[in-house]
Amino acid sequence: MSYQSIIEYLEALSRIYLNSNKKEKSKLLDHVVLVTGFHRKSITRALNNGKLFINNRKGSSGTKTQYPSDLLLPHVEYL
Repeated sequence: MSYQSIIEYLEALSRIYLNSNKKEKSKLLDHVVLVTGFHRKSITRALNNGKLFINNRKGSSGTKTQYPSDLLLPHVEYL
């Protein structure tokens, strides 16, 4: 199951989840945990808040830019 299909699945279930009683919610959560592999707590937060893991990733990664010392030295001396 792709990430986008999981989001669509949770969007469809969120309407049902909000209108269910406690016993039905428990069954729905058990099924969603089995299908998606996400943790139960994160699924309950997503279904209650309507925020479905979109843009939940950090911005930059990888190695930092390394500047040559001849360009950095004047700035460091200025400080």
